[in-house]
Amino acid sequence: MIIYKCKMCGANLSVEPGQKLTKCAYCDTTQTFPSCDDEKKAMLYNRANYFRQGGEFDKAHMIYERILEEDASDPEVYWSIVLCKYGIEYVQDPKTGSHIPTMNRTMQMSILKDNDYLAAIERADEQTKQYYINEATKIDQIQQTILKIADEANNYDVFISYKEKDPNGERTKASVMAQDLYERLEAENIRTFFSRISLEDKIGNEYEPYIYSALNSAMVMLVIGTKKEEFEATWVKNEWARFLAMTKENMNKKLIPCFCDMDSYDLPDEFQLIQAQDMSKVGFEQDLLRGIKKILASGNNRSEAVSVQVQTQKKEEINTEDLIENAETYLKIKNYEKAARAYAEWSEKNPGDPNVWWGRIRALTKDFSDPSVLRSKYHDFCDWLGYYKRLVPEDEYMKMSDTIVPFLQRGADAFVDPELNTVQKIIEDNRNSIRDLDCKMQNISYKDQILEQNMKHLSKDVQDGINARKAEREGLKTKRVVKTIQQWVCGGFSVAYLVLLPTFYHPENLLEFYIAIGLSITFGFFSIKGTIAKMKMKKRSLELDKEIENIQMSILQGDPNLTEEDYKKDLQSKIDHHNETIAYAQKYLQSPTSEIKNLICGMMCNEIGFRQSVNEELGALRQRVFQKN
Repeated sequence: MIIYKCKMCGANLSVEPGQKLTKCAYCDTTQTFPSCDDEKKAMLYNRANYFRQGGEFDKAHMIYERILEEDASDPEVYWSIVLCKYGIEYVQDPKTGSHIPTMNRTMQMSILKDNDYLAAIERADEQTKQYYINEATKIDQIQQTILKIADEANNYDVFISYKEKDPNGERTKASVMAQDLYERLEAENIRTFFSRISLEDKIGNEYEPYIYSALNSAMVMLVIGTKKEEFEATWVKNEWARFLAMTKENMNKKLIPCFCDMDSYDLPDEFQLIQAQDMSKVGFEQDLLRGIKKILASGNNRSEAVSVQVQTQKKEEINTEDLIENAETYLKIKNYEKAARAYAEWSEKNPGDPNVWWGRIRALTKDFSDPSVLRSKYHDFCDWLGYYKRLVPEDEYMKMSDTIVPFLQRGADAFVDPELNTVQKIIEDNRNSIRDLDCKMQNISYKDQILEQNMKHLSKDVQDGINARKAEREGLKTKRVVKTIQQWVCGGFSVAYLVLLPTFYHPENLLEFYIAIGLSITFGFFSIKGTIAKMKMKKRSLELDKEIENIQMSILQGDPNLTEEDYKKDLQSKIDHHNETIAYAQKYLQSPTSEIKNLICGMMCNEIGFRQSVNEELGALRQRVFQKN
């Protein structure tokens, strides 16, 4: 039997054959679901849905695309892709109890014009189509509200992305380091978005307009972390993934990963071709600040219309012609350091002149005589070459291949050893992952794993019910201890008075005698009452244990796809994948160094627009090694 999960609360849905809409029995929300009778597709869909509910929209999007490759006719898959693209999360309204959409990935284009939304509408039947239209209309209204607020929000130069809290709810080291940078940047009159301060007067559901506005206006994003998990945290990744997407539209925007107490190889794959900054190095702040100022200065002038604007600027104190002559003279006499400074100053005065960027490249590479500079300045080299390419005709740029390609061929040597070291680390990381998975296979309770996994899919009411029962059970334990003390104390006093009763029995002491009898009976009563209360609490504890066990068993049985055999197969599949990656990596290491060098050179040439043939088999092997595990 195929089981679908609720898109709002994650509970199992009751679906009849041929049904297009259903209502969740847990959250009472009407929703659509995919029309497929393939169990594998249903499991993929549920997995994607799980990621989307957790805010991991990119992961969910990738899975929906996989489903789409197999079946491009299902409107629900297109609709799910739309939810990922716009970061739609359904949250429960505390007043009405209904689930309403919230947007976490604002875009300028209305959802009503989105191609995937239109594809869903085109393929849906009338009933489902009306549902999509109603939901999209609600989302569009939210989107327009966000955009209106964002238009009125502050603009920023720099956006700092970081993880605020650790798993224990304490402030992270990255948060403290980010605030230090924020204060330093603000002191330099650089408008900086730092959520801890920039959003301190906002509540959670009001963040998105201001985050979107800051992402849209900022020219620089600093992503700060001290652990791999911090860079890959859901909402941190949501910020930098959106900013990276924006850099494709605006090449003046720059993302700078800043790390500390970790290896740069542990940064996300998306950062591997971006120059990262080690925050533990001496002079890090000064270098970063200088780099940010350069980006902001050039970002204000590097657009298609810049050359026209520059021509209308007033004459500067330093004569531009003298500056050009100085830069070229330093280059001729091979004083590359002064040539670099002169060209840098020239680029500030006239960024629209292609000669300035070609001059900076010549100074950087010592007139293409020092390929070792690529190891530390490769991104500057590519950036400046990119500016040059955009400012000259294509045929003129292609003529430069006779100079650039041989230079890169010599410079590729500097990348071979780091490449091989990275592959060795990939092998080591995969072996560590295999050991962890073997440990899970042998030592971790299957029941606990499935409970933990399924608990994430349950509605808040079910989870609160389980937690409330556990809390009551723990409270009863404490009360039973108190009653035990009460029982022994009262019982002790009762026995003591009974033992001492003969000493009170004298005709002249009858009052004391009766008081002793009364006290003995009273303490005995309280002792018996404590015993009865303990018995009731023990009975209630047993009832709670039974209720919790029944709920857990229903959770375990709630998804027939999650059998112990499937769980072990899933672990074994992951182990096989890691073993496969190790095999690919070892095969790659066995390749001749000269071929690896040629591959790296070809990749660099292709990146800057000089098409070079590469060993496709070796390139495919490298891709398998470096793909995300």
